[in-house]
Amino acid sequence: MQKDQLRNINPNHLHGCHPFDHRDYFGESSFSLTVKKPKDPFPPVSPRLLLLERILGDISRSDLPSKECFSEYMRWKYRRNCKPNTLRQAAGSLIQVLSFYRDKGKQYPEQMAREDIEAFIEALQDRGLTPNTVRTRLCGVYAFIRFLIEKKAVSYELLERRIRLKLPDRLPRAIDPGDLRQLLSVIDTVHDRALILLLLRTGMRIGEVGYSQNNGHT
Repeated sequence: MQKDQLRNINPNHLHGCHPFDHRDYFGESSFSLTVKKPKDPFPPVSPRLLLLERILGDISRSDLPSKECFSEYMRWKYRRNCKPNTLRQAAGSLIQVLSFYRDKGKQYPEQMAREDIEAFIEALQDRGLTPNTVRTRLCGVYAFIRFLIEKKAVSYELLERRIRLKLPDRLPRAIDPGDLRQLLSVIDTVHDRALILLLLRTGMRIGEVGYSQNNGHT
């Protein structure tokens, strides 16, 4: 018997209730220890945290009113696991509205009134911003107001008659000519081809076509 084999012999095997070799406990022909790699003492910082720190730094260096509430609101958004783009958009909206609020000579959130929000919206519209952009800024303002209401900083009256912007209806986009040719290339029958062309060129709906067929207009 080799010397290395004698080293692995299990003496309890003589009692008949243990395997002959220590290595049989592990189901392997040889025994090896797995050494875990030490954890990285300096894990990488997430982009969200870097963005939050940059936003908080900009807030602390500014002369905006309600800076404490602004910073607390951004931390609350971060704890809710908002995406970086959401954090960036919320910060941009609040910087604009608080700058406008400061220029009106107000410094405290309890001084905010519905007229201030209306004046801010009018200022955005005077700058020529699109209705979608103005609506996005307005949603950011109301999200901040809801946060202030939960903190008992402002009255709930600011949300009783919310300002709602009417957005223009979106016009349907035309089908790309390449996609149209590809669609018509797979239509075999003359009837189906004429039906598709009728829908495309007149803007009719499927229900209107079915109504015309049932009344014998085709």
